[in-house]
Amino acid sequence: MTATARDLPAMIRAALTRVATLIGQRPVAVTFAGLLVVVAIGLAVTPAHAGAGRLVFGTGYESVVENRHWWSPITAVFLVDPGLELALAVVAALLVLGAAERLLGPVRLLIAFTVTAVVGTVAGILVQNVGVARGELWSVGVSELAAVDPFTPIAGSIMAASAFTAPLWRRRIRVLTLAAALVLVLYSGQPSDLYRLLAVVVGLGLGMLLRPQEVHASWRRSSDHETRTLLAAIVGMLAVGPVVTIVSGARYGLLAPLGLVMAQDVPAPGGRVVRCLLGDITEQCLQELTLDRFNGLAPLLISLIPLTALVVAAVGMARGRRWAVWLAIGVNAAIAVLTGWYYGVLPGAGLASTWRGQGQYGEIALVLVVSVLVPAVTVVVLLANLQRFPRRPPDPPQRPEVDGLRALLQAGGGGSLAHMATWVGNTVWFNHEGTVAIAYRVVNGVAITTGEPVVSPRLAADVGIAAVGDFARMCDHHGWTPVFYSVHRPWEDTFRAMGWRLMTVAEETILRPRTWATTGKKWQDIRSAISRAAREGVRAEWTSYPELDDRHAAQITEISGQWVQDKALPELGFTLGGLRELRDPAVRLMLALDVEDRVQAVTSWLPSYRDGIVIGWTLDFMRRRSDSMNGVMEFIIAQTASLMRNSPEIEFLSLSAAPLAPGPTPEAEGSAARLLEFLGGILEPVYGFRSLLAFKRKFQPEFEPLLMAYPDPVALPAIGVALARAYLPALSLSETVRIARSRG
Repeated sequence: MTATARDLPAMIRAALTRVATLIGQRPVAVTFAGLLVVVAIGLAVTPAHAGAGRLVFGTGYESVVENRHWWSPITAVFLVDPGLELALAVVAALLVLGAAERLLGPVRLLIAFTVTAVVGTVAGILVQNVGVARGELWSVGVSELAAVDPFTPIAGSIMAASAFTAPLWRRRIRVLTLAAALVLVLYSGQPSDLYRLLAVVVGLGLGMLLRPQEVHASWRRSSDHETRTLLAAIVGMLAVGPVVTIVSGARYGLLAPLGLVMAQDVPAPGGRVVRCLLGDITEQCLQELTLDRFNGLAPLLISLIPLTALVVAAVGMARGRRWAVWLAIGVNAAIAVLTGWYYGVLPGAGLASTWRGQGQYGEIALVLVVSVLVPAVTVVVLLANLQRFPRRPPDPPQRPEVDGLRALLQAGGGGSLAHMATWVGNTVWFNHEGTVAIAYRVVNGVAITTGEPVVSPRLAADVGIAAVGDFARMCDHHGWTPVFYSVHRPWEDTFRAMGWRLMTVAEETILRPRTWATTGKKWQDIRSAISRAAREGVRAEWTSYPELDDRHAAQITEISGQWVQDKALPELGFTLGGLRELRDPAVRLMLALDVEDRVQAVTSWLPSYRDGIVIGWTLDFMRRRSDSMNGVMEFIIAQTASLMRNSPEIEFLSLSAAPLAPGPTPEAEGSAARLLEFLGGILEPVYGFRSLLAFKRKFQPEFEPLLMAYPDPVALPAIGVALARAYLPALSLSETVRIARSRG
């Protein structure tokens, strides 16, 4: 007997154990999936009874209103066609319904399952009843269709369960579930699609009843990453919609004409089209009439080509590519224009007089108008969110200038903030010899540097003034005002020798790991945080983003999304990194993990080098879970300092600086000081720069001023606007007015 054969019983036992565990954890979901399989097999082996079973247990207008099958709204969810639909239903039951059961528990899931299935279906049948009474085309056309759909309670249940998730996942579930339900209604339009959409709405309300939460009158802000993901998902769904029409053969939805066009189901001239012209208006008439003029190039232009382009655009948008947004905008704009031409010109120019007086003309016009509006509105939404997509890829770019910059950084060039020069959004300038690099970005005609010039300390005194002068001349050639932002004291003499003005813009906080200790009364908060972490089983882990498993990486994304949601303004940029920046392999992370191995808080640390060896780390990214342990940030920073104390090559830990939160005596004339105070003040209620500085004081750090050097005080107003736009590139006009009013 081979080893494999001997291991077979053990493998079977292990599989059965996993199945038993799954059943114990998700009894409702597993039971529902099992019932779907049993019923499908039963109908498949008795095909003679399959049709009768649909009539008796399937639901719909005819079943409930005319045949009085009052039980059908609940029995219909257990019927599914064998094959692909059954496989999809079983997977959805185990995964989606299983996730809902984990959040709701078995009892509340049964409530949500039953309520959304029954109420959603009954509400849809009532809508059909009203439509049939009024002679509405869709209601009459689908009145005889029997609906069997296990996805209705699945969608309704996960919508109810969304109320029990964190804010980030709550929004994801609700937006994507509702969008998927709408796509099916618009492109397929079967009664089951309407019932499912209403079940989703019922599930949303039921979830709010089961777990009441604070109602926000305004839309809560997403991070750029989250917004890009949701927009990409919606564009992808719009691409899949016509495929639903083509594959399913159901052509009852408002956007079914788009699917019909892409199916190239072009009728032959004459025949029933002639009867359409004579006023014989039916659903088939509408299809044939609107497709009659598609010949030659049109079927090629509006076919699977735009669908493929939209799928490519959706993938690119999920990765943050701006070109993908423009591709989606272009394709949707073209679809809107061509749809308006082919669906609007023919009925509007040639048939308006024929249809005038027909009761169904308004419904047909609605179908045509919606077919144009959906891609047009998509274009508007994408344009409104274009700033969410950077002009360069969101991943650390593989650019030659960055390679040269990193070489200078590893040689020891730049200060504690120098690694920020590698971030996306910066342009890197080199002197002629390539010994000095200056990272900058141009905002409103102002070239703002990210820190001081990156140059070896041994060469700084010899080439510093010349390099700054050459950079300033380059800026002058382009009509830009040069500003060196967040430079350290050693560069003060260089700028004063050039006649530039200087002012303090921040206070950097420095720790010395070699002398790190938490003894004394001033360290009480730090010691309390460490003790609390030990009691609650919270531990620290030093790692990097590429070393994370998928679960921890997803949790960090979730924590960041929650943090952004709580802010009234967009994410800050410039000298404040986000998710994109912590993915750099050179950046290290310190995580706080609880007893369940769940990320409670995360910090990122940027390296500083000398001769290729890391001699210091600078704190950048700081995020904590909303329900994390009190003092988790104090704990995580203290653990980092303790770890570095055992690394003799580490000379400093920088807790970075709170931008726009200078010390009490800024070195600047009154107008400059007032400008800085204004910029920091309007953002303080939202981002708490000054309170962040107060938090860092708990660690008894050394303070080193960070300076801004500028050649002409006349340019201060323009510099102030440029700094505000650098930190808040996505700030809208309405948000600017709001924060200005709050400041006043």
